[in-house]
Amino acid sequence: MNIYISTYMQFARYLQSLGYDAFIPEKAIGSKNYSPYIFHEGDLAALIQAADAMVFSASEKHRHNAACFSVMLRMYIGCGFRLNEIRLLKAKDVDLEYGIIHVRNAKGSRDRIVPMHETLAECVKIYSESGIPQKENLFFPSGTGTPISCSWIRDAFVKCIRYIGIEKPNLPKHSRNICLHCLRHSFAVAAFRRLDNNGLDMYDEIPVLSTYMGHENLYGTEHYLHMTTENSRDILGKVEEFNKGLFPEVLE
Repeated sequence: MNIYISTYMQFARYLQSLGYDAFIPEKAIGSKNYSPYIFHEGDLAALIQAADAMVFSASEKHRHNAACFSVMLRMYIGCGFRLNEIRLLKAKDVDLEYGIIHVRNAKGSRDRIVPMHETLAECVKIYSESGIPQKENLFFPSGTGTPISCSWIRDAFVKCIRYIGIEKPNLPKHSRNICLHCLRHSFAVAAFRRLDNNGLDMYDEIPVLSTYMGHENLYGTEHYLHMTTENSRDILGKVEEFNKGLFPEVLE
């Protein structure tokens, strides 16, 4: 349903830009049954290796984009960015001295500051000093100076997951499948796992993670708690140990 509403919304906005009075509806609430693919640490390391290999195997025409993508992928994995937050990133919004990304006018017209881990910041700095021209003030321009297209990035990501042996399941048309946005879900789940492993209260840290990821409210972040337990056998084990003896055994 949302795909049809989105098409109409685009047309309605176009009509409004021409001065016509056009109604813009809200999107329908998506299915709560969707379970994103959660990439684990080994998967993520393999994806980065696949992206790096793509730089050397790409044709001369696409090598520039592939070089950009290998760094972009690290940023998607390391910070849980949305697709356009990095695709449209301006050079002036990258603070290489302090390892900070300034995300401006993101989803919901919100700005935020995203610190990077020092290893990721160093990688981004190396890219910046590599000599790749930042045309039109874009930090990741295509070979022609325009933003790298969404379709190119998504296709490159699909090639990477196939390279490491992950096959997208056959789902009905327009169903949500394994995609780049799953890296954002995986980032949030990994963040909650680290909090739990460090003995911190995951619920207490929700506001911090929500701000870091640019969520509209805390509910979007809290949803990842359920994904964390579903994808973390060690956490489930702790819960089972905690509940041991709480409920009496029922004998048949």
